[in-house]
This record gives sequence, C-alpha cells and structure tokens, in this order.
Amino acid sequence: MVLSLSPDIPTIESVEQCLQAIGHATLLVGSNEWDVLYANFAYEEMMSCQQAEITGKRLIEIHEGCWNRSALLSSLKNACHGDRLERIIVEHNDSNGSNRSFEVHHRVAQLGTSRSCHLLSFRDISVIRQLEGAYKRIEARHQALLDSAVDAIVIINIRGVIKAFNPAAERVFGFSSDEVLGLNVNMLMPSPYQQEHDNYLKRYLETKERRVIGIGREVIGKRKDGTVFPMNLSISEVTDGEERFFVGTVRDVTHNKRTEEALRDSEAHVRAILETAVDAIITIDESGLIKSLNSAAQKMFGYSHHEMIGENVCMLMPDPYRGEHDGYLQKYQQTGMRRVIGIGRETVGRRRDGSTFPMELSVSEVRQGARRYFTGIVRDITERKRYEDRLRESIEESSRSQARLKIQAEELVQQATCLSEARKSAEAANRAKSDFLANMSHEIRTPMTAILGFAEQVSASLNRSEDCEALSIIRRNGEHLLKLINDILDISKIESGLFVIEKTTCDLRALIHDLVQSIGPKAAQKKIGLTVNFATNVPVCIETDVLRLKQSLMNLLSNAVKFTEQGGVDLSVRMTEEFTTAPRLQMQICDTGIGIAAEHLDKLFIPFSQADSSVSRRFGGTGLGLAISKRLIELMGGDLQVKSILGSGSSFTITLPTGKISHSALGTSRQISGPRLTRALKAEARVRDTPRSILLAEDGLDNQKLIDLILRKAGHDLTVAEHGGVAIALYERAIAEGQNIDMILMDMQMPFVDGYEATRRLRSMGCQIPIVALTAHAMVGDREKCLQAGCTEYMTKPIDRHALLQLIDELGHPSAVVSQQPI
Repeated sequence: MVLSLSPDIPTIESVEQCLQAIGHATLLVGSNEWDVLYANFAYEEMMSCQQAEITGKRLIEIHEGCWNRSALLSSLKNACHGDRLERIIVEHNDSNGSNRSFEVHHRVAQLGTSRSCHLLSFRDISVIRQLEGAYKRIEARHQALLDSAVDAIVIINIRGVIKAFNPAAERVFGFSSDEVLGLNVNMLMPSPYQQEHDNYLKRYLETKERRVIGIGREVIGKRKDGTVFPMNLSISEVTDGEERFFVGTVRDVTHNKRTEEALRDSEAHVRAILETAVDAIITIDESGLIKSLNSAAQKMFGYSHHEMIGENVCMLMPDPYRGEHDGYLQKYQQTGMRRVIGIGRETVGRRRDGSTFPMELSVSEVRQGARRYFTGIVRDITERKRYEDRLRESIEESSRSQARLKIQAEELVQQATCLSEARKSAEAANRAKSDFLANMSHEIRTPMTAILGFAEQVSASLNRSEDCEALSIIRRNGEHLLKLINDILDISKIESGLFVIEKTTCDLRALIHDLVQSIGPKAAQKKIGLTVNFATNVPVCIETDVLRLKQSLMNLLSNAVKFTEQGGVDLSVRMTEEFTTAPRLQMQICDTGIGIAAEHLDKLFIPFSQADSSVSRRFGGTGLGLAISKRLIELMGGDLQVKSILGSGSSFTITLPTGKISHSALGTSRQISGPRLTRALKAEARVRDTPRSILLAEDGLDNQKLIDLILRKAGHDLTVAEHGGVAIALYERAIAEGQNIDMILMDMQMPFVDGYEATRRLRSMGCQIPIVALTAHAMVGDREKCLQAGCTEYMTKPIDRHALLQLIDELGHPSAVVSQQPI
C-alpha cells in the first residue's frame, strides 16, 4: 500500500513528528541507498539503540550480525519493482544471546512529490513464535504417541466424526486414515451398534448418562472386509478450548478370547479327567490340609467332598502313618529329603469305616507363586495283592511242576534220540528202497526191451496161428509186467513227494477219443457198450498234465470194462455248477459191473489193497491202479470220489480244475487215430528218403541187436560201441576221417565209461549233434540228470519202436535243437 504525505508537510521533519506519534517501532528508509532516514522512539526501545547510532547508515549496516538483513533488503527491492511485500518475518539475535522474531510490515511512502521512501513497521512476535513452536512440539509428541501406540486410538468430535486414526487403528480395522477421516465412527461398528451409536452420543451430551465413556467395556468391531471381532473399548472425554472430543482406545481381544476358550476347554478337560479317573487324586497344601479331591477319592475312602475339604490328610491314614505324616512333610520342606514325593511307594490307607487297604501312592510337588502344593495319586491295589498271592502260589506250584517237567524232558530227550535214530533208519531204508527200485527198474526194463522188441519184430514173420498166439501171450504178459513196474515206480515217486506235475494244453476230445480207441476193442470183445457223453458247456481245451490225466482215465476205464460182464460203461464229461466263478471239469465213469461192498470202499484207494481177495484171484491186479489214479488227480488239484452198490455197478467221479480254458464249441464227432502211431509211420516213410548215420553206445548185446534191427529196417546206418569210451573214440575217428555222424544213442548205465561221463566229454570236445539218453532208470530226477549231463532228449526202456523212430525224425529236422551243453 502507498502512503502519500500531504504536500503541506513536505519535509522529513514533518514525517518524524508523525512517526513519533506511532506506537509501533518504525524505520524510515530511503529508496536509493537504503539509508536509514529516521527511527522512532519505540524502535529505539525495542532494539536497545540510539537514533544517532543508526541514522544515516545503510539498512544492511545496522545491527550487524543480529539479523538476516539481506532477506529484508531483497524484499524491499522487490517492492520497488512492483512486487509489494506486505509482511515478512525476520529473526534477530541479540548480543546477549537471546533470539527474537519480528513481524515487519512494509509500506512505500512519498515525501512531497518527487522523493519516495520505505516505511518499515516492526512488531516483536517472539512470544507468539515460542508459543507456536511449543504447540507444534506438543502436537508432534501427541502424534508420535498416537503413531507408536500399540492399541488402536480413534478420536471423534461430538458429532461422531473421526478426527484422528492412528496406525494401530489402521491395522485393527483394515482402513487407512485417509479412508475414515471426516466420516462417522459408526462405520467401524456392526449392527445393531451402528444404529444405536449416534443416539447414545446425543443422549450422553444431553444427560451425561454414561454407558461406555469413562468406564470401558467389551464390544464388537467391524473391519473393512466386513468381518467382526471382539474388542475392549475405553473412551475418555477431552476439551480443546471450547471444542469437545472423545478419545477411544481399542484393543483387539480375538486372541485373548481364543486363549480364554482354550483355557476353559482345558480346565473342563482336566476336570473331566479328574472326575473320570479310576485312581483317587488328592491335593494338599504345605500344612497337609486337603484342598481338592476327585470323585474316585470319595468313593475309595468313603467320605463326601465337604467332609474332606480343609481337613488334614492324616484322616486317610491308619496308625502309625497318621502320627508320622506331619513330621515327614515338615522335614521334607526343611531339608528336601524325599521318601515318597517324586518317588512313589506302597502304603496303607484308612477308610471312613475304619477299615484299611493296601494302596500305591505317588506324590508330585507343584508350585504356584510362593505357595507349594502336593498332589497324591492313590490306587487301591487290594485285587492286585490277591493276584500276587495267587501268583506266588502258582509260581511255587510251577516250580514243582518244572521239576516234574525236567524229569519228563529228560525222558523225552531219550525218546527223541530213539526217534531220531529210528528216523535215520527209516530214511536209510527209504533211500535203500529207492535205490532198489531204481536198480530193479533198470534190471527189469533192460531185458524187457529185448523181449518186447524182438517179439514185435518176429510177429511180422510168423505164419502159423499157434506161433502167433504164443507170441501174443509173450507180448501181453511182457506189457503187463512193464505196467506193473511203472505202477510201482509211480507210487514210489508219489509217496516220496518228488512227483512233478507238468501242465500243458490238453485237447479233451482227442484225449478221450484215443482212450476209446484203446479200450474199445476190449469192450467189443466182451460185448458190452462203451459210450462217451459231452455236455454242451465243456470247453475244447483245458490246462492240465495230459499224460497223468490220460493214465488216470485209462486205469478207471480199464477197471470198468474189466469188472463189467453185462450192460456197459459210460463216460460223461460236464462242467460243475460253479463253472462261471471257479471253472472245474467233472468226468464220471459209470459201469454196470459187479460193484463193491460198502465195507470195502474205505480201503479202495490204499496201495496194494483190493476190495475182495476173491476178486483178485478172479480178475488179477496188484491194487495199485486206483491208488495211483487218486493220488495223481489230487496232485493235479482235483478229487476222485466213488459210489458203488454191490451187484449193481460203480460210479467214479473226477473233479478237476480247468486252468485257462477255451470256450469254443466241441462240434460234431470225428474219428481220431492214435497220433503217435500216425507220426511214427510218417517218420518211417521219410527215413527211406533221408537215412541217418547213428552211433549207438550200449553194453547189452540183446539191446544192441534189437536197436540195430529196428534202425536198419527203417533205413538208417548204425555203428555200435560197447561203452562210452569206445563211443568217444569212434566219434573222434569219424571226425578225423571226415565221416558224418548225425546222432548218438547213449545208454547211461555202462561199464568203464558210463553215458553221463561220455556225454560230458563229447560236449566239452565241441560235439553239437543230438545225443539221446537210453536208460532203464525211470525214477524222479533221472530225466533232469541226463539233460544236465548234456543230453538232448531222454527215452526209457523198453524202447518203443514207433517212439524211437519219431524222435530220430524230429531231432533230424532242421528246426530241431541239436545240442544241449552240460550244466
């Protein structure tokens, strides 16, 4: 603002008179050099200076070092250029070290018409600045307190508007302070508190009725995400001048609530344990007074709860324990010497009725602050003591029994020694039996080979019927003797547990057709019927041991034909009722023969046993066939049952698991000749076109001649060696001379060098041609023994001409395996 002085007062003296009349400290400063033209008395007093000290000096020269004059001068220069500064603040440092603040008001004044000057009015605002600084510091401290407070602090005015919201409140409620300042505090409350808050605040302002303010209570808060939580709220009222505020301190007690709930649950759990515990639990203090007990303690000692609480625990003890207890408790507290506490012991308790009982007592010490408590767990061991007494009596009796048992044990040891020796003798006898059977098999089969072989060869050259009949008798009895040998070997192998079942795919129709072809002539000769019936659900093939099934059926069918004079024999094949879940095949052989008496059925399957000795004399037989058949069927996982009526006939039923089966239809009947005979005849036909050079190692002259006759008639060339050593020499010579040997037939039981050693040597020399073992040994493991020595195949004596020729043909085929290295 520009102050124009009257032209009637054109001089500076006139201005000085005006300035002296002004109550504020004032300076008049020239515009050009910023020289001080005049200072009034108020300025002299405020600045503690004389006008003469500053008049004529430039503004920047006065009060040197006391204030920032350059800032003041800069403001004046700006004013000259039109940037008028109405008010500035300058700081002044007195020489005595005190600091003062001045508010400077600036005006531009005109002296007459040509000269302008600056009028500076000073006001000391040091006290105001000090108060402002103090207020700011207080306000900063208050804000720091709010910011650092652990509890949430919310300040509202009398209208419920939020004026302050500290960081703890932001964490508790999820709002930032910017989101809530200026809004009603009821936004932090769920219903119904939200609707009630403003009415409550209004009622308090009108009536001073307090429900929360100055008291504090637990209420429910609402977070930004809408969730609610329990909180402790305390509210205080403050006044700032004429304005009233309410400061709310909020503490989230969710964790406390959970802790309290867990504590209540824990206490309830402990109470439940105490009340359901079988043992009595009693707590006493340092003076031995009972402080707590459970229901089991009341039941055990016969007192009620109020009768025991506050009483000395000695009431539960008989003499002399009653008189000793307090002294022991006092001594423990003084010395720490333990006799029960932390250890446990057996003692005696006393019931309300005066009766005593043995009990097991364990005591533990618990400290709660400065106080000590002792908790005793009591178990009534009356029953245990009774059991212990009985146990002692039992132990004594046991000791006496042990002495008796020791004597018996010594006797048993003696018996065991005798049994061990008997077992060894039995095992030796069993081995001797096996060795005897093996040797007998070899000794009988070897001549049987010559008997049956030559009988077959001679049969073709006989013309007289009497000679043919005699030869037929020789062959029939030889085959009967061979069957007897095979039966004895089979039953021996079965009883020794060494019999091996080899399951392969079995064509049921072909197998049964072969049996009918073999047995049919005998049935026709006796003029009895032989029929076979297949059910529609019988599979084409099953998995079983084909050879052993055929052997079993042959025994049963042969017996049926043998013991039937009129009527016939019927073989029915069907699936059992459990076909869909556990496939099992059922073959039933029914005859109209002589039948079996009921009293003889239980020994029907016992080896070397027959139902009636008269039957044996009439029909012959050893009593092994049915025993072997039943054992073989059981080894294949099946069962053989018999039903019979004396004079009416018998029924034998085989039930057998099928394994993996084919469900294809059987189709119509077709004729099947004996497959082995057919293949052998085809083999003989091929031999005439492809003769083989064969080396035979055999020490038996009869067998040499028989095999030579069979092979030469079939068109093969044969070289004979009387033992294994000669066979090796002949093979070496043939190789050296470039001669060809296609196959070796090796007897395994020979003098000097047997067949096993000879085979091993030949294989070690690099011999790759087939070597066929010819042996009369037919016991379990004989075939494996030959193959392990290096043989390609294995045949038992007597030699079947057709089988021998077929095997030679198969091994001579290009796809056949021609060597077997020894293992």
